[in-house]
Amino acid sequence: MGSSPDYSHTLAVRYAECDQQGVVFNAHYQALCDCVMDQWLRDRMGTAWCRRVVIEGGGFTMVVASEFKYISPAKFLDDLTISGEITRWGTTSFE
Repeated sequence: MGSSPDYSHTLAVRYAECDQQGVVFNAHYQALCDCVMDQWLRDRMGTAWCRRVVIEGGGFTMVVASEFKYISPAKFLDDLTISGEITRWGTTSFE
C-alpha cells in the first residue's frame, strides 16, 4: 500500500470477535476487512448499485488474495481502522 490509502473505515471490535483473553481471534480479521469492503462499495457506488448488481444481478466480489500486517492485538471495544486502496482496475476485476 502507498502512503495515502484510497479508503479507510473504522469499526468497533465486538465481543463476538474476541477470544477468552479479550483479543480478536485471528480468523475474524478477514471478516472485518470484508465488512469494510462492503462499506466501500456502498460509499463509492451507492446502495442502489449494490442492490441492482449484487442482489438482483447475481454479481459479487471475490477475494483472490489478502495480506495482513500484525502490529498489535485488537481488543474488545477497540476502534479498528482498516485501510485499503485499489492498485489496478481491470475490465472485470480490480486489485
